[in-house]
Amino acid sequence: MSQETLVFEDIITKIDTKHNDLRVSEMKLRSFILSPVFLKTFMLMELLLGSFEDKVVTLVEAATMPVPGLEEKKEEAAETEKKEVESQLNLPKALVLVSANVASIMAVQQKLVPPILAIAVIPSSVVLVFLPQVREIVSSFLHRDELEEGKDEMESLDWITETISKIRAKYTSARFLVKIQSQTKESVPEYVEQGVDEALYDRTKYFNETLPSEFLSLIGRIMIACEKNVWVRKTFLINAIMISRQMAAQQKSG
Repeated sequence: MSQETLVFEDIITKIDTKHNDLRVSEMKLRSFILSPVFLKTFMLMELLLGSFEDKVVTLVEAATMPVPGLEEKKEEAAETEKKEVESQLNLPKALVLVSANVASIMAVQQKLVPPILAIAVIPSSVVLVFLPQVREIVSSFLHRDELEEGKDEMESLDWITETISKIRAKYTSARFLVKIQSQTKESVPEYVEQGVDEALYDRTKYFNETLPSEFLSLIGRIMIACEKNVWVRKTFLINAIMISRQMAAQQKSG
């Protein structure tokens, strides 16, 4: 096993470890948000939210850190894929293409078909003969755009820190509104008699029912982005490992 393969596998292991740490931190934060003491123990909220933020940042750093040799492996993989596609553009397919076009032109000259048919046949024959290559090229461009988009999203921590800051600010605001709220079912017995839901006049009840769904939704968006981009980086690394092993095998056989 080559040295660079060991390096790539070590990075994957580190990413997996930090990814698992983030999941544990997320579950603790979710459990607290859904607990009865959600609005009562603000220090624990700060502790768990801060830990979650640290785990996210640590994972992002691990997943976006430049890897020696990785860019070279990606370029080698792209070049190999290009050569494989070009090798499929062989003489038999070219002969099929030429034959189809000649036949269509001859049919037009003999007035067996209208000229517009030849105009349609020529480009259509190109697409049909080389359909696998066209599909491969389109797929590779779409896949590359998807990976680049994921990379940009992961490299920017601004949206993550801003989202967590919004959670902090909203939680703090809710806690102080609870402190100054004055309506309870004891202070407004007429609401109780009318069957009005407590969440409509008791701020504690209101925030206990509204904040969890809002916070969990924001946390979920962060986790989805992390999951997506961890997969992107691990895919790059696994491809690099495969290329390294193939090159090592070719060197041995040579």
